[in-house]
Amino acid sequence: MLGADAVAVLWGDRVLGAAADIIPVAVVISTLGAASNGFFGNTRLIFTAARDKNIPDVLSYIQVDFLTPICAMGLLLGLALLFLVPAEVGTLINYIGFLNAFFNGLVYICFLVFRFGSMRDAHRPIKIPLVVPIFMVILNIYMFVAPLAISPEVQYAYVAAGVFLGSAVIYVPFIFFRVSVPFYDRIVPVIQLCLRVSPPAKYED
Repeated sequence: MLGADAVAVLWGDRVLGAAADIIPVAVVISTLGAASNGFFGNTRLIFTAARDKNIPDVLSYIQVDFLTPICAMGLLLGLALLFLVPAEVGTLINYIGFLNAFFNGLVYICFLVFRFGSMRDAHRPIKIPLVVPIFMVILNIYMFVAPLAISPEVQYAYVAAGVFLGSAVIYVPFIFFRVSVPFYDRIVPVIQLCLRVSPPAKYED
C-alpha cells in the first residue's frame, strides 16, 4: 500500500481484471460526494457560529432566492483556495487531519460533559450509547497523537500555534470584548445588496 501511487487502482488491476476501469470512476464519484458533504456541513457550522455571535454575524446571512448561507460558503471557499497556495495537497491533508482530530475530540468530550453535567436532564429525542462518544474520544486522541509520535515535525506545532493564535487574535477583541470593526456597518449593506442576503429568522434554543 505504501508503495502504490493509487491503492484502489492497483487493487482493481490485480483483482477485477477488465472491470478495473470502474475504479477511477468510483473514486471520482466518492471524491465529489465527500467534497459536497464537507462543503455542505462545514458551511452550516460557520452559519451556526455566526448566528450565535461567535463570529461576525454577516456570515449567518441567507441568500433570499436559494435559502443558502452564501456568505459562509464564500468564506469556506476562500479559505480553501488560500490554503492550497503555499503547500502541496498531501501536506495540507496531513495538517488538516491533525487539527481535525483535535477539534473532533473536543466535540465528543463536550458531549460527555453535557451528558453528565449542565445538560444532564435535557430532553433527548435521540440517545446515543455512551460507548460511541467514548470510543470516538479515544480514536481522535490517537489520530492527534499518532502523527507526532510516528513523524515528529516542528511544522505541526507551527500549524497548531497559527490556528490557535490567529483565532484568538480575532475572537478575543472582536467577539469577546465586542470591539467594533471599522466600516463594518457600511460593508454589510453592500454585501447584502450584491449577494441578495438577509439575516436569518430569529432563533431561540
